[in-house]
Amino acid sequence: MTKEISRKMRGIAGLMLFLGLLSGAPGSAAERGANPPGPWIVSEGRPAPWVTSLMAETLDESMLLGSPVEFWASEVSSPSVLGCRDARYERVQLSAEGLFQGHLPPPAESSATDLGFSTFPVPTVRVTCATGVYDYHQVHRDKFLIAVDNVIWTLVPARSNP
Repeated sequence: MTKEISRKMRGIAGLMLFLGLLSGAPGSAAERGANPPGPWIVSEGRPAPWVTSLMAETLDESMLLGSPVEFWASEVSSPSVLGCRDARYERVQLSAEGLFQGHLPPPAESSATDLGFSTFPVPTVRVTCATGVYDYHQVHRDKFLIAVDNVIWTLVPARSNP
């Protein structure tokens, strides 16, 4: 089997696992020996709603743009700060108040709605690595948001990025 076919098969298995994580199927990615789907790409960056005008002057909203992100059984592969080794995955459901580690301005549900969330609780894939904890909040099937350095980054499947 060629490397390309093997990679595609891992991606398909990852998609099935990731959808299982979000649908409530038992077990974590590590337990199943599989991974969330990929590849993903960072398609947009915008200041987080808790950012003040003074803070906004120092933000780099292009820092991660175009970065590929792939989720494997025990690592997140990315040339950006989203990459990590020894990844552990957990499926959680978060209220608006719990999104982005509780940083949304009140009322949190209104702030979350402004970011595109329409139902609560929000399915979230929490990735714990040696470098930190990353919450990928699902807006819909093909869109996740994550906050890094006071910027809300949008991840979409790489195939859907123009």
